[in-house]
Amino acid sequence: MSKPIIGILSSRADIPIPNGQSITVEYINKVYCEAIMRAGGIPILLPVTSDPDAAEQMFSLCSGMLFPGGVDVDPKFYGEAPDPLIGTIDCVMDRFWLQALEFVRAHKIPVLGICRGLQLVNVGMGGSLYQDLSRRGVPLPAQPEAEPGLPDARGHH
Repeated sequence: MSKPIIGILSSRADIPIPNGQSITVEYINKVYCEAIMRAGGIPILLPVTSDPDAAEQMFSLCSGMLFPGGVDVDPKFYGEAPDPLIGTIDCVMDRFWLQALEFVRAHKIPVLGICRGLQLVNVGMGGSLYQDLSRRGVPLPAQPEAEPGLPDARGHH
């Protein structure tokens, strides 16, 4: 029996390089890959693309899909202007993830949303979000410092 292929939607970050420039990387949390393999699946990275046909072909390989954590969802996707306190947003990534959501819903493919991933599922199904919980009087937990040379994923899973 073949193992199920579980697509993990990638996140993107700009990483500085020694010449003063930066490169954009696509990444996923290694822990998610390990968990999928322990559960008997095969994880694959689904890199962000603005080519809808390429995206559909990638999505069609998947028996399930993981929408992981990451940067904030662009408020324009739920009809709001960005709050000055909003974190990093990536509307190209949001469009790609929303296309993935449309695909899994149309093909009845199982989904797991974690943090940003669940927020995006909510938005993709017509929901909204609070852009910044501190404006709602919710105290924020202390955040660990970012690892040098890695994307600053404080507060993102």
